[in-house]
Amino acid sequence: VKKVKRETGNVVIRTEGDLNVGDVIEFWVTSGGRKEITVDRLFLGAEEVNHVPGGREAQIKVKTTKDIHPGDRVFKTYDVELMSAAKQSFTSPVKKRKIPLSIKVELHSGRPMVLTGKDDLDNHVSVSGDLLAEEAVKRPLTHDSIRRQLDRLGNTPFELIEVDYDLGDDVILPLSEINKCRRKLVELLEEKRGQNPVRNGLSVAQFRQKKRDLLDGSPVPAQGSGCPIITVSVGDGESAYAAIESGAGRIYLGGEKFWGKSISSSAVESIISFAGQSNTEVYISLPRIWHENELCEVRKYVEGTLSFKPSGYTAGNLGSFRLLKSLGIENIHADYPLNIFNRQTAMFFLKKGADSYTFSIELNMQEMEKFGEMLKKAECVVHGWPPLMVSEHCVLSTKNSFKGSTACRQACRNPIGLQDRLNLTFPVKTDTKCRMYVYNSKELCLIENLSLLASMGIKYFRIEAKIKDAPYVARVVSAYNRILGLLSRGINPEEEAVYSREELEKYSPQGITKGHYFRGV
Repeated sequence: VKKVKRETGNVVIRTEGDLNVGDVIEFWVTSGGRKEITVDRLFLGAEEVNHVPGGREAQIKVKTTKDIHPGDRVFKTYDVELMSAAKQSFTSPVKKRKIPLSIKVELHSGRPMVLTGKDDLDNHVSVSGDLLAEEAVKRPLTHDSIRRQLDRLGNTPFELIEVDYDLGDDVILPLSEINKCRRKLVELLEEKRGQNPVRNGLSVAQFRQKKRDLLDGSPVPAQGSGCPIITVSVGDGESAYAAIESGAGRIYLGGEKFWGKSISSSAVESIISFAGQSNTEVYISLPRIWHENELCEVRKYVEGTLSFKPSGYTAGNLGSFRLLKSLGIENIHADYPLNIFNRQTAMFFLKKGADSYTFSIELNMQEMEKFGEMLKKAECVVHGWPPLMVSEHCVLSTKNSFKGSTACRQACRNPIGLQDRLNLTFPVKTDTKCRMYVYNSKELCLIENLSLLASMGIKYFRIEAKIKDAPYVARVVSAYNRILGLLSRGINPEEEAVYSREELEKYSPQGITKGHYFRGV
């Protein structure tokens, strides 16, 4: 409370958040406990309003100013707009998920319009108009004017996500003709989708038999397949070069873009060229999370890197895996966000075309051993900072009462973390899509256990260094390569492993951890 106007019955408060007529607020008065009122009349200066934004002085008309004094605290206990939105969420009709539709437009003077549409199942249909396009005298059709007509999909199950134009110079066609072609295209596409064969269901007995066929049989123990390979996930070009120069056998580039850490297309091409000189594989990573409306963006990203001839691509979700397969890409690494938790899951992705895969980081040693022969294509995260949690919502914006990017002060550009009751800090990073990543307070380190992991037949040992810099990458990769070098020569690396662990631990002030590998989830 800033001021109490007892003669008018108004109380002046400074708002931290929005205040609306209909909200319920509570005064924590100095004496007399708490007083709750519903905001019936609200003033901003001398003007009566229905809404006062945060950070302003609002005047509230109250029935009595008795017991209210300057300095008393005020809390909002009921938000009328929030409750209205919540009510609408369960009383309004559920919005149906739309089918993404891509359309190619061909329009040239003297010829009819041709529309070619493609849906998410790769169904293609084409339609031609009846009228011939003409040369425009004043106002030719533009990309925007054509898209506006194509986007009028109304109550159809489709959502326009991409338009490709093959448009002649200064052409004109009645908008009614464009609409007619669009309607015909939608009808044909719906008809084609309806022609897809319906899968016949399985009886209970058939399902149980298929389940037995899948689960029966003991896994074949993995046979030795040479010295394991160090792989590194990096977030910038300098770290990529450091990994290659330090002896990494494979690096992962791309994926999520964190503030201050990115790799341009030209840099990717240079890194791939440099890696080829030392036979280091370079896999291009796709983001672990992307929405359906980002499909075109992700597809263009992949297609733009194909000419660089990377060794392969990584998929962290089923949509990415399907996209890569649809583009004819053969070398696909199934990453740990796919949650490969048992050998049946690994078998599924290998049969679908994956050439390697990463275990779920929640598996322990005994569970990994059950993968048997498939361990020769397996990757285990042995060091670094895999994220504990990914959120679509940025906790920083909530804490600072931001409402949208225009108000955000970009606190995520600075080092920041969440502190628990033990005073351990969990680093927080935000990518360019404002998704929040929470990392463990302690660094994963299995350098003393490489002998055990190698004896199991695991092919790849991964260092997760996407949020770290080049010196970190060089230091860790070199340490792990020293241990693998001793193993390859038949030398017991125990003493060197202890020394390396002690050296690496110096750079982890909050300590190191072995994760779930020896205790499970």
